[in-house]
Amino acid sequence: MVLKGGGVAVVLTICMDMAEWYKDYSEIGLDGKRKKDFYDLAAKVGIDLIKGGIVAALTTATVATCLTVAATIAGAAAAPVILVVVGTIAVTVVLAYWIDRADKAIARTVGAQDSSAWLAKKARDTAEYLSTSTKDVRYSHYSITRKSPI
Repeated sequence: MVLKGGGVAVVLTICMDMAEWYKDYSEIGLDGKRKKDFYDLAAKVGIDLIKGGIVAALTTATVATCLTVAATIAGAAAAPVILVVVGTIAVTVVLAYWIDRADKAIARTVGAQDSSAWLAKKARDTAEYLSTSTKDVRYSHYSITRKSPI
């Protein structure tokens, strides 16, 4: 059941990212270029998957630790299911909030709105550099020396 719920959450997150991206992709600016491109989509989906994985791992560790401590203190009394469900949801929301705040704080330190915008810009710049430079320019600082086979 957890796997199905997690899978649904991942699919919904990707669908929301794609819908948001498509709205921006459909808009054409005054310069004649689209507002977003595929680099933005890939970066947004990638960052959201990474943040989701971190939140899932931290939530699992936190809930497992809390249940272990509660079971140890209560003498192996089982926690009610509703308490486990509500506690898991609460921990997930709190952790997701703090992970998102940390993501935005890190992005601000590198001068971007969020980490997906920074990652998309870096990917776009790398692709542009690779497409505009020739092999000779990129490797001009390497000296080619041939050794005689003796």
